Formats: sequence, structure tokens, C-alpha cells
Amino acid sequence: MTKLFITLLSFSLLLFFYGSCRSTKYQSPTDFPDRQIIFGSGGGIAGLVKTYTLLENGQLFKSSTMDSTYTALKASDKKRVSQVFNNYTFMGIDKINMNAPGNMYYFIEYKDKEDKEAKVHKITWGLGESPQEEANLNLFYSQLLSLVPKSK
Repeated sequence: MTKLFITLLSFSLLLFFYGSCRSTKYQSPTDFPDRQIIFGSGGGIAGLVKTYTLLENGQLFKSSTMDSTYTALKASDKKRVSQVFNNYTFMGIDKINMNAPGNMYYFIEYKDKEDKEAKVHKITWGLGESPQEEANLNLFYSQLLSLVPKSK
């Protein structure tokens, strides 16, 4: 009887610790308390905007002007996501101040909710606006897009 009790207790503790080690999954990026990168594109005749929100925990959400709800996409590897957040500063994206959308435009918005003042930095650009800054923006934007699962 004692062996059964110890076995059940051990198993229960194991399940408890396993469950507490998993990261929290958020239903919406608006609930996420840490850093996030919002990126996407928009414009054209219809004026549609497609938005992706990457959370620091690896979760990725999609929304658009056609549907204001967030759809959870496949989460990304945490090491890869950590590298993306590091590249934001390393590539100097945090120093670029640009609000020059064209007919078709791209955007990257960085939110840091860890700060009490909730730091927000947004960049919007169209093609051919600033070639030197655009090179890093396009490279970083491509890195972000590589995290988006291919639609079938």
C-alpha cells in the first residue's frame, strides 16, 4: 500500500512539474506582457492589410482588414525567435525612423511592454523610398516572413 501511495505521489509531482515548465500559450497577442514584433503589408486598389504578430515566446498570430480576429499560426522555435528579436537591434532597425508608405507598403512595429511606458517603434515604407535603410529593412522583413508557415 505504501509503495502504491509513493508511486502515485511521485507520478503526480512529475505531472505537476512538467506542466509548470511549459510556457504559457496566449489566445491573443493583446494579452502578451512582453516584447512583440508586428509586421505585414498593405495597400493596393483594395487597401487590404495583412498583419502578423510575433510574440517573444514564439507564438505567431495573423490578422487582416477583412477579419479583425487573431488566428494562431504554428509557433516558431524559441532560439530562432530570440535571434530575430536580437537582430532587431543588431541590424539597427530600432534606429530607423521612416514613415513613407507607397501604394503598396510594408511595416514593422516593435512593442516592449516590459517597460512601464510601453515602448513602441513603428516603421512604414514603400519600395524605393530609402535604398540604404531599405536594404536592412527588407532583409529583416524577409527574416520575419520566413517564420510564417507556408499556406497550402
